[in-house]
Amino acid sequence: MDLPFFDNNYAQIAHARSILEQATKEHDSVKLSVQREVMDAITHFEQLKREVQVHVQTIIPATNQAIKYASTYYELMQLNMIVLLEAEQSLLEAKRTLVDLRYHLAQAYTDIERAVGTNLVGDLEE
Repeated sequence: MDLPFFDNNYAQIAHARSILEQATKEHDSVKLSVQREVMDAITHFEQLKREVQVHVQTIIPATNQAIKYASTYYELMQLNMIVLLEAEQSLLEAKRTLVDLRYHLAQAYTDIERAVGTNLVGDLEE
């Protein structure tokens, strides 16, 4: 016969502490995983945002300037039509790349929203 006044539930207390420690470790692991996912998404977004800015501020204007020069010198018969067409092709490729970058930027933005679990308010071009 067991005498209940000598049983202080040490086994149940130890088991409960073990479960609590395991749950705490799992919580910390999930928390770190979410933080890493959010930071990775933000880093990717910022990288794409810089690439878009480079295209808008540098590559597209430089390509437009190359077309102007090629057109001017073509009209003066200093260059042939191929140079002008290549410059125009470069502009089209730069614009296509910009469209692709903006598409990936929007995807990266939604990745951030998914990682934080809510819709974010803001403009992609900020």
